[in-house]
Amino acid sequence: MIVCYLMGNCEEFVDMTLSSIYEVVERIIIVFDTTSKDNTVSKINEWKEKLNDKLIILNRPFEHDPSIKFSNSNARNFYLDYLKQNFMGEWTLVLDADEVVDERVKDFIPQLQNLTENDIISPQMRHLIYTLNLEDTTRNIHFVHNRLFKVNDNLQYPNGEHPVLYSKSPNVKYLNTNYFVIWHLSYINGMFDIRKKYFNHKQKSEIHTSQELRQWYLWHTLTEYPVKKFDPTELPKVVKDYFEISDQELYYKTRKNLELKHIIDLWQWKQYFNL
Repeated sequence: MIVCYLMGNCEEFVDMTLSSIYEVVERIIIVFDTTSKDNTVSKINEWKEKLNDKLIILNRPFEHDPSIKFSNSNARNFYLDYLKQNFMGEWTLVLDADEVVDERVKDFIPQLQNLTENDIISPQMRHLIYTLNLEDTTRNIHFVHNRLFKVNDNLQYPNGEHPVLYSKSPNVKYLNTNYFVIWHLSYINGMFDIRKKYFNHKQKSEIHTSQELRQWYLWHTLTEYPVKKFDPTELPKVVKDYFEISDQELYYKTRKNLELKHIIDLWQWKQYFNL
């Protein structure tokens, strides 16, 4: 199996995502955004030295101009064309840089021999939100569309900002699998700063014990930091304006929550007295 990425301005994620997959795939293809401004290229080059020919780097500037409507689909069709020219008939998994594959993918790969080029797979995805033990529950189970496919001429990405791979074959079958999971880490950016501070304090702090620092780290990463809720209308106006939050919205939300709590309390009271 091949893994294919678009990468740029993602230095925090490179090591994690590649570590999750490099041992179980034949090739890794990275389309590097040459306009990237952080240390992504240095990270990728370190992995190139480690993996040699197993890692293929394709340099291409991403079209960041807002007037270019199809920048994302252009980039994805770029690597898809490369796959068609060089890896026809090979199974390919597409990942974003801020995604990590769990260990079960190793056991799933042998199952690919039972599938055909008309089968396009949507793996399960779990979205971490804010910290390492909170996840998105807007859906009971989320499948990320059409990320695993066998390279063939019928495949294409439609023009758009969030294009989903499709096949022109009349016999195409779109399948879901939860055999393995892709973990999405984009919404835990704050955790990287916490991790950096933790390791920095471990080396330099003169007033905190290692136990205190460890407790501080776990509080932050596992949603256990001692906090309390307060009335958000108390926030300074400049903060509310910056985040485009109005007092009217905050008041309405607070009021609805209080009304819901009242309804629940009333129901529990009636249940208690068998009314």
